Amino acid sequence: MIEMDIQNAPKSKGKNLKKRKMNHLIVFCFFALIFLFSHSSCTEKKSSVKKLPVYEASPRLLVFGSILYNEAGCASCHGIQFDGRGPEAEELNQQRGLVTPPFRRDLPPKAIPYKYFQAMSQGTPSMKEHRYQSYTDRGRWAIAYYLYSLSTPIRGHQALIRKKALLKMNQMLSKKYEGKRRLEEGYIPIEKRSKRPDLDFLLSGKDSSTSNKSRRKK
Repeated sequence: MIEMDIQNAPKSKGKNLKKRKMNHLIVFCFFALIFLFSHSSCTEKKSSVKKLPVYEASPRLLVFGSILYNEAGCASCHGIQFDGRGPEAEELNQQRGLVTPPFRRDLPPKAIPYKYFQAMSQGTPSMKEHRYQSYTDRGRWAIAYYLYSLSTPIRGHQALIRKKALLKMNQMLSKKYEGKRRLEEGYIPIEKRSKRPDLDFLLSGKDSSTSNKSRRKK
């Protein structure tokens, strides 16, 4: 009996080893199928996500706008509290009579971020040189929406009016951007573009166009 058990032992061990290998293979195939299924569903979700137009707001765009606000030096005049009391605002007011507007304020229900975008693209009546053409449209829209988000929230009927105004703006921009990556509002070719003037030049009250001509002659 002992001799028979010894003879059968290798056979039983071989069978157990085969079973273990088979079980491992089944488990491996099971997890492989789960991985393939989850990976394919993730790729389908990614492909189904529609990319937002450059002029539409998103949480990511607002974060980008907050970064560019500091990078562009807006806080030097408009302030870190967005109250229009930056360290250079008072000097600018004394020298040129310009009042730096705050961004934390009430806006009319029909106000739209497109006005901010235009100001950064074309300049303002009091500061034509106040352009940010070095930024892409996405960058200027990011700042525009960030500044727009700082205004006082509105509710009720006024909120409905604003919602309609924003919808109308998006419809207008959809036509403007059709077949384009960049609007040509206030656009100046790179070779003709002047550097953003420093504060000393702004305080001098000189015309940026005449200054650029004199620089070219030199």
